[in-house]
Amino acid sequence: MSFELEKQFQIVVAGDGPSGVRITPDGTRVFIVHRYDRYVKQYDLSTPFDISTAVLTGQKSISTTENTGIFDIAFSPSGMNMYVVGSSGKITEYALDAPYSFTATLISTFVTGVSGPRTIDIDPDFSKIFLNDGNNPYVREFTLSDPWILATATLSNTKTVRSIFPQIRFLDGGNSLLACYAYDILKYQLSTPYDLSTLSSEYTEEVPYNMMASSQRGFCFSPDQTMAFIVEYVQSLAGFYLRQYSTGYSPYNPDPPPTSVFWTNFHGLREEI
Repeated sequence: MSFELEKQFQIVVAGDGPSGVRITPDGTRVFIVHRYDRYVKQYDLSTPFDISTAVLTGQKSISTTENTGIFDIAFSPSGMNMYVVGSSGKITEYALDAPYSFTATLISTFVTGVSGPRTIDIDPDFSKIFLNDGNNPYVREFTLSDPWILATATLSNTKTVRSIFPQIRFLDGGNSLLACYAYDILKYQLSTPYDLSTLSSEYTEEVPYNMMASSQRGFCFSPDQTMAFIVEYVQSLAGFYLRQYSTGYSPYNPDPPPTSVFWTNFHGLREEI
């Protein structure tokens, strides 16, 4: 993995600016968290996965649930639920009227006990939630006894990493964990997907990265992992930018979901049941 800068656009902000970023699976919409303004801003891309075509099309205030700052968001695979973390240590869940839309209704909150988490990541079946600790070099894993129900989450693993990371993201089907730290992006390996207890004690790779930024604030990847999108403060340009990088990865294709079976052998169906 080696990042090469391809495109960028400036993020117009007030104050200390943006942090978390997410892109939709089809690459037509980007969401950027504005932490101290407590907004999530929506940008539509006229060309999928091309941030140079991004246009601001909406924003959602999170000020009713976070009175100091928000840091990151995640979406359910369907795009019908949005999850927000902020300085309060809560996860706030919103139900959306349409996939990846901003017509949203707050439906639940979960107090994590984590000090100012800067990131949230979720495994594909929503049986685990991962947060980092904003004040300590920890990554924490919560297991949901009832998938998709926040109230059933309990802390199941805590892992110490090299330092306090602004954000983390899982790749390779949960077999890799990337940590964004100031000028570095570090890669850790897991021997069991999405199981923090199997996380390597030391990072296994330091991702070669363009060091023009004075600080990284958040990052995400295209579904095939060939593109990275990083929120940066670029000192030479005196502003915040969303930058698009090629990663050097071969396209990642997760195993397809199981297909439906059309039963013609009804005795076999009865035995299966």
